[in-house]
Amino acid sequence: MLWDHGYTAYVSDIIVRPDFQGQGFGRMVMNDLMDYIKSVMKPGYKIMISLKAAKGKEGFYKKFGFIERPNEDFGPGMHQWI
Repeated sequence: MLWDHGYTAYVSDIIVRPDFQGQGFGRMVMNDLMDYIKSVMKPGYKIMISLKAAKGKEGFYKKFGFIERPNEDFGPGMHQWI
């Protein structure tokens, strides 16, 4: 996770080795990240957590309150290779 301790944080994706998948390690990492952010947030502040999930893994992140883009309020995520 990258975070400026201000308005925005970024999670690239949680990747667990195939032989360790399904054992709760990804969930543990996401819970720790989300708990950490919440523990240091200033009262009344909001933070946008941007996420780039691997295709087909969106359901995992929905469990943590993330929404898919595009939708009626937000456009698609974007990136560039240089």
